[in-house]
Amino acid sequence: MTEKEKMLCGEFYDTRDSELRRLSNNAKDLMRVYNSLSAENMELKKSERRNKNGIT
Repeated sequence: MTEKEKMLCGEFYDTRDSELRRLSNNAKDLMRVYNSLSAENMELKKSERRNKNGIT
């Protein structure tokens, strides 16, 4: 069982796992981009959310 699978099942897992760190860093990067967008441009923010979630 991978550390990600353990985490999703609510079990104890190693937070230093390379896959979990990669996912965490990617999420932080996406949040940084999203938060840097203008508050006035809600359409662009919606578009960014859709693109990052794989929604077209």
